[in-house]
This record gives sequence, structure tokens and C-alpha cells, in this order.
Amino acid sequence: MNLFVICFFIVGLLILLLIDSKLVLKKKQTLYLFLIYLFCWCIYILFSLKGISFLILYWLIKFVFIQRNFHTWLVPLLVFVKNLLYLLCVALLFRDLPQLFLRYEVYINILTQLIIVGFISISFYYFYYVTIKVISSSHIQETLYLVSKKYKASSILIVIFFVATIGIHEYLYFTNNEIAILLGLFMIILTGVSLNLFFLFLTKIIYLEKLVKNLGESLEVTEVTNNQIKEFRHDYKNILMVLNYYLENDQLNEAQAYLTETINYSSVTTEKTIYEEIASISNFPLRALLNELYNKILETKNEIEFELHYHLTSFNIPLGTIDFVRCMSIILNNAYEACLDQEISSLEINIQQKYELIEIEVKNSLSITPTLSAALKKNYSTKKNHSGLGLHNLKKIINSYDNVDLNIEIIDGYFSVKIFFLIINLYVVKLL
Repeated sequence: MNLFVICFFIVGLLILLLIDSKLVLKKKQTLYLFLIYLFCWCIYILFSLKGISFLILYWLIKFVFIQRNFHTWLVPLLVFVKNLLYLLCVALLFRDLPQLFLRYEVYINILTQLIIVGFISISFYYFYYVTIKVISSSHIQETLYLVSKKYKASSILIVIFFVATIGIHEYLYFTNNEIAILLGLFMIILTGVSLNLFFLFLTKIIYLEKLVKNLGESLEVTEVTNNQIKEFRHDYKNILMVLNYYLENDQLNEAQAYLTETINYSSVTTEKTIYEEIASISNFPLRALLNELYNKILETKNEIEFELHYHLTSFNIPLGTIDFVRCMSIILNNAYEACLDQEISSLEINIQQKYELIEIEVKNSLSITPTLSAALKKNYSTKKNHSGLGLHNLKKIINSYDNVDLNIEIIDGYFSVKIFFLIINLYVVKLL
């Protein structure tokens, strides 16, 4: 087993365990891919295979897994291309260039091998650091959850192009067409870099569009609220004059009733609107989900009384973004669909912190009151032609985390779902 094979194996494993598992894969998917990766390498060693095409099956299965976690096919395509970039760079540096321009025996020296392994480690750490920084600063991960268009056909065509290109490259390599090998590798790397830049630009545009849309809605609502407050201030003098008239004429009961009515009117006029409450949420995926939910509530013909109470200054939870979005989507969609079965209904969301716990509660009225055990069954649903997997899947996701808990109740005709996030480490740090 030569140095190239060892480097190729290590880099592929690090990509799976350090990058993909944190950004786009769930725990079980990572475990399955790890076993498939080892299986592919066992086949490679047992049958003395050559080249890198033996990992295509592993890459395609990873592509399918990631596609299931997102609405759009852009994410698995981006990961597919990024993984190829890492591995093709390794192939270029430690297989093709040495074979073409150097004596391969140079790589047998132990000191040289240690230097090369150190170079690989530093390079990979740099790639890993840059990847995390770019994704974090550009809001790529959060934004791609919000992409509704799938781009299925174009993504499949690009994957087919890369698979075919790898096949041609491998063929040229084994026919000792040296110039074609280098040209093919450089073209693949160049195309991969271009695609990564394209996706970076695309997600930035999508993020800005969503941000501008949310800000526009918030600004419009704020302007309406400010106009209401200005009108109220203009009329406030007249309101006080009427109150003074009641008092001067010793009409205390009328004055008390009028004062109560004035206080209630002031509260309604000056309270936060739903859009303002949503805009104050620091968690971008949650803000987007709630904004979409509220827009659907406004568009529906049913009368849904919606309340949102957000009582946090910061929103840091110990849950992966993919799983958090899946959980909240299940809860919010179930609550909204339950309200659609009623002509008049209510939906209430409370987000607050109690010491070391962050609590999110979604509560909706019910037209039909099921038993709690029935609601949690795998295929239970009150809707026709519906799979009824929501709450069952929600419970499975929550059970995979030690610091997250779920509480479901049916009380007085209301269905309540509460998620508790344990943030004991953050709480201890604040106390210290």
C-alpha cells in the first residue's frame, strides 16, 4: 500500500467525520456511510483495484442521504463537488505529479513520508477551517434550508458530468496519456472551484432576498404601528379632556369606566405586532419558519387567532440545525393543519428561558380530541390520505439527543407540544 492510498483514505475519512457529519448529515447516516466507506476500501484492497472510481458508489449514496435532509438538490450537489475537490487535489499532488515529474522512489523515504503527512494534515485543517468560516459567515447552511426550488434535473446532469469525467480521467491514467491526465485533473478542479463560487454567490443572493423580504414586511408593519401611535397621541389631549369633564361633574363611575376603556385601547395600540415579534428572534431558521406560518395564517379563509410570545435575548440551543428545522416544521405544520379543520381556532407559541432550560411551546385548539397514545402512533392522522408520521418522527429525533426533551399534552381541548433544551453549560458560564 503506497503513500497515495494512505493519504487518500485518511482525507476521505476526515471529510466524512469532521465536515459532512457536522454540516449536512445525521448521526445514523454518518455511521452508515462510515461502514460503506470501509467496505469500499476493503474491496479495493482485496481485489487490488486501481484509481479512485471505486468510491463512486459511496459518493452517490452520500448524495442521496444529503438530498433527503434538504428540500433542494443544490446541497448534495455542492457536497459532492466539494468532496471531489479534496480528493482530486490529493490525487494530483501525491499520485500524478510524482509519477510524471519525480522518481516515485523518493516517496519511500520515511522522513519524506512524515513531511508529506504533516503537509496533508496542515492543508486539510486549513481547508476545514476555511469551509466552516465561509459557511458560518455567509449563512449558507441556514439559507439552503429555505430554498424551495429543487433544481433536480440540473443537479443530476452535473453529477453525471462529473462521474463521466472521472471515468475518462481514470481511463486516460491507465493508458499512460500523461498530458491528458493533468489536463483532465486541472479541468475537474477548475470546474469544481467555479461551482463552489457559484453556490456561494447563489446562497448569498437567496439570503439577502429573504432578509430584504423580512425587513420589508417588518418595516411596513412598523410604519403602520407608528402611524397608529401618532394618531393616538394626537387624540390623547381630547381623551384627557373628556376624563377631566367626568371628574369635574363628580361622575366617578363613568370616569372609572372611561379610564378602563382608555387603558385597554392604549394597550392594543402600543403592543408589539406579530411581525415585530418575529423580527426580534435571533435564530434565522426559526424566524423564517414563523414568518412563513404567519403569512399562511393571514391568507387562509379560516379564522385563526394567532399569538406569539418571545422572551429571549439570545437563542443558542444544543441541537443540530437540520434536526431543529425538521422538529419545528413538524410541530408548526401539525398545529396549522389542525386549525384548518376548525372554522374558528387558536394557535399560540411561547418561547422562553427558565434558568438552564429554553422552552418552546406550540399550542393549538382541537376539533377532534384524540388520546395521547393514539396521537403518537406511527401512522396516526386525522387527515385523509396523510401518512401520519409527523409526531412519530419528532419523537425519534428528540430521543437521539440527551440534552433535549419533549412533552406532549392534551388539556381542555388544546394540543400542546413543548420542547426543552438544556443549556446548563451556558448557564454555568454566566454564573461564573
